[in-house]
Amino acid sequence: MPDGPLPYEAILESGIRGLTEEAVATGVPTQLNVLVDEALALAEGLLTSLRTLNPPEQPADCREGCAHCCRFQVAVTPPEVLAIAEAVRQHDDVDTVAALAARCADLATAERGVDAAGRVRLKRPCVLLQEERCTVYAVRPLACRGANATDAGQCAAALDGADVRLSLYAHQANVMKAAARGLNHAARPEDGQLELTAALAIALNESDAAARWMAGEPIFAGARLPRRATPNSDEGGKA
Repeated sequence: MPDGPLPYEAILESGIRGLTEEAVATGVPTQLNVLVDEALALAEGLLTSLRTLNPPEQPADCREGCAHCCRFQVAVTPPEVLAIAEAVRQHDDVDTVAALAARCADLATAERGVDAAGRVRLKRPCVLLQEERCTVYAVRPLACRGANATDAGQCAAALDGADVRLSLYAHQANVMKAAARGLNHAARPEDGQLELTAALAIALNESDAAARWMAGEPIFAGARLPRRATPNSDEGGKA
């Protein structure tokens, strides 16, 4: 694969950026759920085409119950984490939601100031994992949808700290990263990419988090991940 973004990534990102601008401009929190659904549909549609035009050389080794990647750091956009929080509230009772929020806060404390490699060393599973299965699989983050590997043994080795270059279907990772960049277009500099656990703790504890974020309040400032240096890193607010 060539270095740098591929043409289809720019097209997908641009389309989702437009949808993000429109949704945020409405100021209506429920539009964020619609936005995330639309972004996912575009990403999945493109990925289906890519699989036809350029099929994977090897099948993915990912399967239900395989959750090595659920011990890694997960970057998420504000619209995604707000949609996850809303799905949790609709599915679970108040006490269950409160318990999940508490687990999020506890893990977020352990993760604070930890980089991606440090998160691996924690060896703690995602708070959304139960019996090695994701409890919000239908609304899981784009970063999780992009994760794939042709050899689960490589994932296990990486989790043990080995320096492993995973064998994967690059198009899948590229598509989901481009979609996330599009969703993150409306993020302010104090947001940028968010760490899933810390952001979810905020979204679950603040019932009006969506409205406040759409109004411009830096509600997720405490959950942001360090901005990585890129050639376009001077584009304030865009991740």
